[in-house]
Amino acid sequence: MVGGACAPFVIKNNSYLEKFARLVKHFFPFFAFFRKLCSFRGDKTAARFVNADACGTRPTGLQSRMNRYPIPAASAEQPWRTELVIRRSRFITHCAHTPGPDAARAFIESIRREHASATHNCWAFVGGAPGHSGQVGFSDDGEPHGTAGRPMLQVLLHCGIGEICMVVTRYFGGVKLGTGGLVRAYQDSVRENLQNLPQAERVPSLVLTVSLAYAHVDKVRRLLPEFEAVVLAEDYGAEASLRLRLPEALQASFVDAVAARTDGRAVFRIEDEA
Repeated sequence: MVGGACAPFVIKNNSYLEKFARLVKHFFPFFAFFRKLCSFRGDKTAARFVNADACGTRPTGLQSRMNRYPIPAASAEQPWRTELVIRRSRFITHCAHTPGPDAARAFIESIRREHASATHNCWAFVGGAPGHSGQVGFSDDGEPHGTAGRPMLQVLLHCGIGEICMVVTRYFGGVKLGTGGLVRAYQDSVRENLQNLPQAERVPSLVLTVSLAYAHVDKVRRLLPEFEAVVLAEDYGAEASLRLRLPEALQASFVDAVAARTDGRAVFRIEDEA
């Protein structure tokens, strides 16, 4: 060191560091190109999946099948009934399949008329698919606020069953249960009813009329079990006509299968949906 200045650092001839520097400088353009190429391919792959989802290219059959879900196999005319006795109070629970708020309210009114002398007729319903809160309702019917209807609804929203309504009728036994005791009593009443509740499956369906030549009737009949099709009516005039109910998710594949077995001569007509 002279006069406070630092002596420069010099790479000696053909040192390993100098060789490495020249090597990096020589191959750097190739590394940059390869990195850019990988980034481009990744962006294209991601875009392809995003666009496919945005354009709705999922199979429609799969989307329709997702509309299937469990429902109570108990009608409003013959509801599923259970009963618990908790500290001398009777909790009678009725459950029915109610596809929508109007059906639920009609069912609730029928239970109220049947148990007009009860202390309370508390209720809750889920009018749509399991867990969907778009069509729900509940009532404490005179019990302390938040101790009956809402706790019942919470159980229904998590039970995995759709289009369901429950009415819990309480005949007071003379012993007060307290706020926590009421919540448990109403939730336990709902759970008890759900434990052995008969279930069915909601299957969106449609009615389809197929007109075809007599020679093709047996071929088409053999297809029906595969597509869950049920014959509602038959007519045999100048040609055969089958009125069928089948899941709407299977309509397109059923039409294709029938067309293949009738040389494309069958005529289809959708009458209504259910």
